[in-house]
Amino acid sequence: MLTCCSAEVNREEYLYWRRDEICAYHQYFSRRLLEGERLTNEKATSAVPILLDGLSSSLQSIVQYQRQELETAQLMMEGSSAQGCVQGISDFLNNAIDEEISKFVDCSADALPQLKRLATSWNKTNAEYMSVYNRVMSGIDQCNRTYPNRDSLGRLKNCLDSWNKTYFAAVSYITNRYISRPSMSVFEVLCVGCAESAAVEVINKGWKFLNMLVQCARLSDNIDAEMYALELQNGYSSYSVMIDLRSQIMDARSNYDDMVCQIEGQMKTYYALQKDAL
Repeated sequence: MLTCCSAEVNREEYLYWRRDEICAYHQYFSRRLLEGERLTNEKATSAVPILLDGLSSSLQSIVQYQRQELETAQLMMEGSSAQGCVQGISDFLNNAIDEEISKFVDCSADALPQLKRLATSWNKTNAEYMSVYNRVMSGIDQCNRTYPNRDSLGRLKNCLDSWNKTYFAAVSYITNRYISRPSMSVFEVLCVGCAESAAVEVINKGWKFLNMLVQCARLSDNIDAEMYALELQNGYSSYSVMIDLRSQIMDARSNYDDMVCQIEGQMKTYYALQKDAL
């Protein structure tokens, strides 16, 4: 009598465990991974034109110090032999920014087409995954109906294990496909990377512009060019700060991945203990 009861409990527990394991992975990993990629794709697609629209003002802020110094130099050198020199470089900063924006447009041109292709691919992958998930859940119910008796526990386990392998093959596929966050990678390389390159170039051209101001100052008898150069260098060194967007994104991704891995590890440990107990 006790043996029969134990077998019946074992059967129900095994059935519950197999179903619960798949439901948990579906909710906490598969859906989270797929939805994370979908939302990332949407946000990245929206961010591309926003980044372009705001790039000019961002680059202008990098050379705000140079513009202030240009105004000061124009006053300092007005009426001197250096006045023409200063006037000759007055458009340098605007031209530099226009050039870098043009380069950014070319550099990031493939971002939206790639994101669109990834969105199309995601729709197909998501549909395929949901088809497998629904088929597996129906298959588990069919296993339960086909092997309802205590003496068919072994065949029930084989049936459930087969559907378990089918499901986790699908999980493995989407994990390999989306764990690297392809939409985020496209945005990092073709948008953030291109914007960072533009910022670096503007900073370098900002330094070049300050050197050009010093060269103009050398034409004036009223300015100590060496002292002027030192003042410009110290002022820009303390003023110029470039935010590394790529490192911020990588840190956020790393923290999220660590959190997911921790949860996944805890769940795997739990289900391993459950399996050993059955």
